[in-house]
Amino acid sequence: MTTAHPPSPPTRQLAPGAVLSLRISRPGLQLCVSHGRLWVTLHGAPDDHFIAAGQSLALPRGARVLMECDSAEPALWTLVSAQAAPSGKPAGLADNAHHEHARIPPNQHHLVPQRP
Repeated sequence: MTTAHPPSPPTRQLAPGAVLSLRISRPGLQLCVSHGRLWVTLHGAPDDHFIAAGQSLALPRGARVLMECDSAEPALWTLVSAQAAPSGKPAGLADNAHHEHARIPPNQHHLVPQRP
């Protein structure tokens, strides 16, 4: 007898310099990066995050997320439930040792183009 496994979440690609805007509608999601690096801004948060391959970031329900590929090669990323995150570590970054912050003044966020 074969046990059915739930389908894996789709891996998405973001080209270098490309920007994508998301609204998180489900609780307990994590942004996981498998290749490249993403620059992630959570609307209203004081700090931005740079998430590299092998790292993940907890995304709160209702969050407005702006992300840009911050690497020379395309970034590959997936949204997974926190229980399925690769690290199995608690919410937040999966690997804080490689976490970087960048503070951007609130009046500068409008300089990054957003997609509807």
